[in-house]
Amino acid sequence: DFVSCSTVDEVDVATRRRMWRRCIEALVALLALCAAVEAEEVHANAKELHARAKKATDGVAHLEKDGFFRLLATKEKRPYHVFVYLTADAHTSSQIKEYRNNFGHVARSYMQEYKGTDRKYEVFFVDLEHQESPEIFHMLQVKQIPFAFHIRPDFKLKSYTDVSLDQEDMIPKHVIGGGVEALAEYVRLKTGLGVSKIIIPKFYEKPLFFPMLGAAVLTIVMMVYQLFQTGILFQKYLYLVGALVVFWLSVSGIMFDIIRGVPFNGFNPQKKTIQWFTKQNSYQFVAEGLIMGASYTISGLSLCLITIVAPKFKDPAVRRIFTYTGLLGFYWAFKYTSAVYTWKTGFSARSFNPSWFWALNLF
Repeated sequence: DFVSCSTVDEVDVATRRRMWRRCIEALVALLALCAAVEAEEVHANAKELHARAKKATDGVAHLEKDGFFRLLATKEKRPYHVFVYLTADAHTSSQIKEYRNNFGHVARSYMQEYKGTDRKYEVFFVDLEHQESPEIFHMLQVKQIPFAFHIRPDFKLKSYTDVSLDQEDMIPKHVIGGGVEALAEYVRLKTGLGVSKIIIPKFYEKPLFFPMLGAAVLTIVMMVYQLFQTGILFQKYLYLVGALVVFWLSVSGIMFDIIRGVPFNGFNPQKKTIQWFTKQNSYQFVAEGLIMGASYTISGLSLCLITIVAPKFKDPAVRRIFTYTGLLGFYWAFKYTSAVYTWKTGFSARSFNPSWFWALNLF
């Protein structure tokens, strides 16, 4: 009986050992499968980022909120570096546009350098726009633009929580504004991957540039010749209209628009509508300036109608028509300008009657 019991106990122990061994093997296999799935997911993210970069004109993948959290805010280590550029199209100056162009030049150079190799999945450049992804700007505590930073392979981002970026991961201002060479050197130091040549496309390198330029010059020469033959260039009304156009563009702030690189209009991503006016009182779109310049021009022409055109007619009825037309035009232009001014600044225009104003009624 004792021998039989010992044999049964040994069999039970061996069975339990086999069961534990199988459980451990199954657990190891499950962990390996999870790791493979995670690696495949990260690899899929790298492929999608690369596909987005290829679709972009300059190699910078454009992301919105969902794409940022899905492709960059991964819980596990990612096998690639990401350089992120944040901006706001509605308030972009020519200098900030230059910084963004430099960012694109470096991204294009890296895509071309590692094209056809596995290292094309190791470095990515992305950008985000404030109106499309304000939550990202708030999460990253962005105070001013441009704002650029580096996402390391081991850096973890959590959705919808404030993230304090390490100082070493924030791209310094002197690097952003230091030109393409400084930015490319910064990327090389962070990733260990460099480029042999910075690719900056020239506008005259496009295949249709010179044919279109020749056609444009030929068209202008023919138009000027035809106008000269018809004698229209000697008409004083042509120069009158030209002077009005110059006045209109001048009061529209066209020089401000050219110097600052102001966009023609804005876009509201929430309402999916075009914005012709911006509520910021120290900024304007090109369309806004042209509209307000037209209002100023109409008010000036209305006053000219009253003071210059109307007195030339002897008939009182005709003079009254021109005078009333000028008054109505000036009133409408003034009210429209005042309404826009009040909407942008919060200040309103009103008449001021001092305490002694009643004395004027005695005379």
